[in-house]
Amino acid sequence: LTFIMKGNAAMLARKRNFSAAVILILLAGVQAQHSVTLSSQSLCAVTGSTVKIPCTFTTPDHSSVTQREWYRVQSSEGEPQDLSTDAQYSGRVSVSTVTSDCELTVRNVRVSDSGVYNFRFKTERSDWISASSGFNLTVTDLSVTVSNFGKNKKKLRCSATCTLSNNPKYIWYKNGLHDVYQVGIELPVSEGSWDPGSYSCAVRGHEDLRSPAVCVYDQNSCWSVTYSTNTICSLIGSSVDIHSYYTFPGQYNVTNVFWFIKERTGAEPVDVREDEAYQGRVQYTQSSQNNCSLRITNLTERDAQTYRFRFLTNDTNGKYTGQPGVSLSVTDLKVTVSDWRDQYTTLSCITTCTLSNTPTYIWYKNGQRVSDCKSASCSVAAVSGAASYSCAVEGHDSLLSPPVYSPKNTSAVLLSSGDTVEGDSVTLSCSSDANPPVLNYTWFKQRAAADTLLTTGQKYSISNISSQHSGLYYCTAHNQLGHHNSTPTELDVLYAPRITNVTAVPSVSGDSITLLCKSDSNPISNYTWTRRTEGGVKLTGNGNNLTLHSGADGLYVCTATNQLGSSDSSGWEYTADNRAVKYAGTAVTVALVLIFITVILWLRRRASAVCTKSEEHSKNDSVNEYDNLSAMTSDPTQTASSENQDNVQYSTVSFSQHPTNEVPLYSTVQLPKAVKQEEEVEYGTVSCAKPRAAGFITPDRSSVTQREWYRVQSSEREPRDLSTDPRYSERVSVSTVTSDCKLTVRNVRVSDSGVYNFRFKTEKSEWISDSSGFNLTVTDLKVIVSDSALGKKLSCITTCTLPNNFYWYKNERRIPNQNSNVLLVSVSRWDRDSSSVSYSCAVRGHENLRSPVVCAGCWSVTYSTQTICSLIGSSVDIHSYYTLPYQYKVTEVFWFVKDQTDGEPVDMREKGEYQGRVQYIQSSKNNCILKITNLRERDAQTYRFRFLTNDPTGKYTGQPGVSLSVTDLKVTVSNWSNGVKKLSCITTCNLSNNPNYIWYKNGQRVAYQYRNELNVNSWDAGSYSCAVRGHENLRSPAVYSPKNTRAVLLSSGDTVEGDSVTLSCSSDANPPVLTYSWFKQRTAEDTLLTTDQNYSISNISSQHSGLYYCTAHNQLGQHSSTPTHLDVL
Repeated sequence: LTFIMKGNAAMLARKRNFSAAVILILLAGVQAQHSVTLSSQSLCAVTGSTVKIPCTFTTPDHSSVTQREWYRVQSSEGEPQDLSTDAQYSGRVSVSTVTSDCELTVRNVRVSDSGVYNFRFKTERSDWISASSGFNLTVTDLSVTVSNFGKNKKKLRCSATCTLSNNPKYIWYKNGLHDVYQVGIELPVSEGSWDPGSYSCAVRGHEDLRSPAVCVYDQNSCWSVTYSTNTICSLIGSSVDIHSYYTFPGQYNVTNVFWFIKERTGAEPVDVREDEAYQGRVQYTQSSQNNCSLRITNLTERDAQTYRFRFLTNDTNGKYTGQPGVSLSVTDLKVTVSDWRDQYTTLSCITTCTLSNTPTYIWYKNGQRVSDCKSASCSVAAVSGAASYSCAVEGHDSLLSPPVYSPKNTSAVLLSSGDTVEGDSVTLSCSSDANPPVLNYTWFKQRAAADTLLTTGQKYSISNISSQHSGLYYCTAHNQLGHHNSTPTELDVLYAPRITNVTAVPSVSGDSITLLCKSDSNPISNYTWTRRTEGGVKLTGNGNNLTLHSGADGLYVCTATNQLGSSDSSGWEYTADNRAVKYAGTAVTVALVLIFITVILWLRRRASAVCTKSEEHSKNDSVNEYDNLSAMTSDPTQTASSENQDNVQYSTVSFSQHPTNEVPLYSTVQLPKAVKQEEEVEYGTVSCAKPRAAGFITPDRSSVTQREWYRVQSSEREPRDLSTDPRYSERVSVSTVTSDCKLTVRNVRVSDSGVYNFRFKTEKSEWISDSSGFNLTVTDLKVIVSDSALGKKLSCITTCTLPNNFYWYKNERRIPNQNSNVLLVSVSRWDRDSSSVSYSCAVRGHENLRSPVVCAGCWSVTYSTQTICSLIGSSVDIHSYYTLPYQYKVTEVFWFVKDQTDGEPVDMREKGEYQGRVQYIQSSKNNCILKITNLRERDAQTYRFRFLTNDPTGKYTGQPGVSLSVTDLKVTVSNWSNGVKKLSCITTCNLSNNPNYIWYKNGQRVAYQYRNELNVNSWDAGSYSCAVRGHENLRSPAVYSPKNTRAVLLSSGDTVEGDSVTLSCSSDANPPVLTYSWFKQRTAEDTLLTTDQNYSISNISSQHSGLYYCTAHNQLGQHSSTPTHLDVL
């Protein structure tokens, strides 16, 4: 502004320099309009934390930005270095690339990062433009200082080299535990019986970044190890640093420090540096006397362990181990794909644990980096053609996830060893390479007008094939990312000659006639001619034509022949008198009749096709239109008019597969589907995992008033709705989608065997159900041992017939190439292995549901599964089966958590934290189930089953046990597209049985939402929470947009001109507030002042008087405070 005023004065004084002044004014205006704004000027941060420096820039002339970078201001005059290329910051910095946003994020900050930082950019029309002053970052270590404080008292202070922002609260640790309930920067301690010990501190919100510990008062017993964090999650292939701080009495000298994994009774633990699995990958670093860090490089899945630090001193009794250690989880990256919605799908980069330091994600499409998405979830629009996506974490760009991609290399093959002959049965099979795997396959036959959809399934079978089936067939593979067509494969059906005809063509001169023979066959026929006279039958020629001259009277027959058969034509008579050409009367009559019948049938078929809209039939039979009637929706005395009898509609329920299903115990079964009339249905092998869903129709469009599944009883009493039957509590769910009534029964039991049916009522009808119902049989698996000529025969038996595809296990390891329900073991092997080998079996697809083991004289415990994930507050059943030599008798069975080095483990029923929540259930002689109710976070343990016998040496524990993970529900919020937010109901482990989810908005259930994701419009404000079906009372904490936003003046009295004041904003929000914005109310338009929680004014004047308010923002919305008045005196 000053420069422009001087330019105007020069213009008035010197008119001859008018043009030059105008140019200077314009240039000055353009330069002034380009700017960089840093919302704050300084920050004090704790070592190891993540720092975000808000920044915006403007280019009002709309010129394109050609270069942009953050740099560190140096005292020398050398060219600044872009932080993203500076080796000191490798993998630790990221800059927002959103238009006009230049926020800098620095992760895992170090003391050496302290300094002044600035942002600058270039445009097509300007040189470098930067902020005038830069941003001053100070990084500090925390330390505990001790000073005397009165008599027999000391004062501990959590000290830093700078003043931390936002007046933080502190957390104090005594002997490594958070046992001190004090949030101030200072902590008084006295020389009493409780206070002596080691103390460390941390800033709230950065609990994993603790200070080194100090000893207070009792130097003789002050042994401690403090870890900077108790849990770490890192990527496979990356490196990790695990920090420890230790204290010990002053009279000792440390002689050795090391890290280890496993304790050893009676000996020192093994230093990880001496473990072969860690050779060349482990390094110890010691930055101070009482500090030791463990660095592990090139992490592998086996490195997921608990690491403990131990130090030894010059006194043989002076040694100490830091408990409980640091639990390291190691994860790879995996991309999951959601279903399409409005032409978009969501890709999520997931891990098995939560990565430290809130990483930035990198996405790749077809190997090229995608710049517009840096979160763990990204929205992808539908595109034509192949596309491959993978993800990585910034700083670990080389550690990419396996890619996900649409189907490719799709091929259609004919499963046949030779030629296809009419009457055969053939199968076409489709295969494709896809990740996620192919969801479904569709088969088509190429036609001139439009290709015909034949079926959906990996295979397409045709029985009693005919020549009409010849043609080109192709398949299409579909997954969540797209589809791909195979190259068409030709189906060539061979058949014997048929419909052999002879036609006569007179010569031009009239002295001869040529007979032409034609037949329909594949392959092409060979033709022979015979002449029949009173003298006999004589072969007269080969080929498809024969020329006759005068004197060649007789009856001529053409025979068409190929390798599949032959066909004779009707006789053609040739006479010398009239050279007449005529067909045998009988043949002509038969031909005319056949033509007439064909036309009639074709017309009738066409009329039927218009009514039913039927497609070309495959081998799969259609459901008979009237086979599954159970009730009429209209008055049964009414009759349809004769002209409409083929189009009468009925309400009906039917099943799309044979109404019997046989499944292993504890599996999940989905009962099959009722099919609409006139619908083509493909019948396949009954599957105990995912049969087709159930459905019903109400052609009169009357509303359904009641619907339920029930179990068919032998008595005539009213059936009971399964959803209210306590025997099925938390185990059944029914689809509520219109006309879909699929029933899912989880964790099925033998007692669930029986006949099930579905029924519904409408406004115009009583109960309507299927005529026969669905028969479900649930079976236990059991191994029976019998003698055979070859040795011992082991049979995997059930109480019903299951698909003949079994797995066998020897000592818990699968035996390859053994897929039948019988396993033969030689006598010598059986006798040799009798005391050490056990056998069990399972059905393919249900490998975790194994039979109890058998053996000649072995000890064993078999668990139905190795891992279980359950909700906090719910119940869990853990199954075990055990065997023992016949001469022993079991006297006691129990479950336990921890081994005891000097005695029997403690029975869970005797532990205080499980009182009233544990129950043992024994359903058979060698079976014991552990039931834990009202699960808590501390119940996440490995549970083992143990049994004792009448012999003191006869006792056995099942190893490794069952690992129980316990999780709560949490709702996360992410951006999607077009103002839509995606809510995800997440858990820390994968819940068993693929549960359905329930969503709530403002406490009310959201209808027809059963996935773990919910899309919400940005303007659709409310409180959202989720639950798992069957556990509706165990809801997640709600997420909601900011509310109760308040603006307060941090001042103890009047505000006088020249003072410095601070306005502070607070708000209740979940997820927490992302950003705050401060505004001053003005008549024309409110002015944006800053984007920070606090707004400070130094050297205040009367011009600052007025009404101020703040706005809190999170991913779900925003909320403004009531204005507060600033009155400057």
